[in-house]
Amino acid sequence: IVYAEGRCRPGFGVKTFPEWTTVYSAVPNLPAPVLRGIARAAGVHLYSEAGDVLFASRRLFGVHTVSGGRRSFALPHTVEIVYDLFERRQIAENTARIETLLPPRSTTLYYTGDARRLSALLSAGKLERAAHRT
Repeated sequence: IVYAEGRCRPGFGVKTFPEWTTVYSAVPNLPAPVLRGIARAAGVHLYSEAGDVLFASRRLFGVHTVSGGRRSFALPHTVEIVYDLFERRQIAENTARIETLLPPRSTTLYYTGDARRLSALLSAGKLERAAHRT
């Protein structure tokens, strides 16, 4: 238990029960590492520990970074292909990890999924139009 400054009342606490755990916070703006720790304890899939801004859906994975540098992202399951939509190039195949070097102050968007679906979307020009809208 962490006490709120000067109030002698709990500001943050964790209580474990036999089948569940509760987290209480009266503290605003919890740091990202604390939120990641809570998520990890709850069994939430974590893509990265780097602190970048991430977006994930069934077939898309996006990252915005301020600092840039080497990154490793853990996908929740193995995908057939990882394709960089902005650079228009394949990054990996049959993997559950994205290993990349990100430039500082950059945003990247990856297709993560079935190779045949990617090929069909590229042939139809749908991904190219979607990538240029952002």
